[in-house]
Amino acid sequence: MRRLPQWISLVILLQVIPARAAADLTATFEEYMQAQAKTNRFMGAVLVAKDGRVVFNKGFGWANAEWQIPNTSKTKFRLGSVTKQFTAGAILVLEEQGKLSVQ
Repeated sequence: MRRLPQWISLVILLQVIPARAAADLTATFEEYMQAQAKTNRFMGAVLVAKDGRVVFNKGFGWANAEWQIPNTSKTKFRLGSVTKQFTAGAILVLEEQGKLSVQ
């Protein structure tokens, strides 16, 4: 069985619990991300916003394992070519909505 990428799991989690209060969301995301960090060795920073307000913002794992510097919500990451697929997806969504033409 193929596993979903972690970011998809988080999006699904957000869709399942849209009516919860911000405090409940924070606890839910904390629990979920701690499990991801432990089980899947997730390392990175997570920001979740709902209705334009940040409800969860935290770093997990190491920014630099050799020097044992932890990730924080303000850690800067080198993205390289990772963002190209998201940009392409956004362009196609905008074209579908009639707000952009790829021609």
